Amino acid sequence: MKSAIELAIEKANEMSGGKSKSLTGEQKKKIGEIRQIAEAKIAETRIMLDDKISRLGGNFEAVEQAKAEFRIDKSKIEKDTERKVTKIREGVS
Repeated sequence: MKSAIELAIEKANEMSGGKSKSLTGEQKKKIGEIRQIAEAKIAETRIMLDDKISRLGGNFEAVEQAKAEFRIDKSKIEKDTERKVTKIREGVS
């Protein structure tokens, strides 16, 4: 008898059109490096945001604008990271 996890994996494979492909060690390494770089970029962006907020003082509107810009930048970094990871998963380096 199959576990719920095994059944879920089979169903996901059927829905995706086949078996999931295992990643090679090199692919895992590249994906890890890409994610690590993205985390560093996000951390750097957050540090710049914190610095900017401290310089803005009590200007609520400017602080909110800076936070909105940070969210946009963070989203761009995350989307770019996932695009790169997807390429590696598909075998396109």
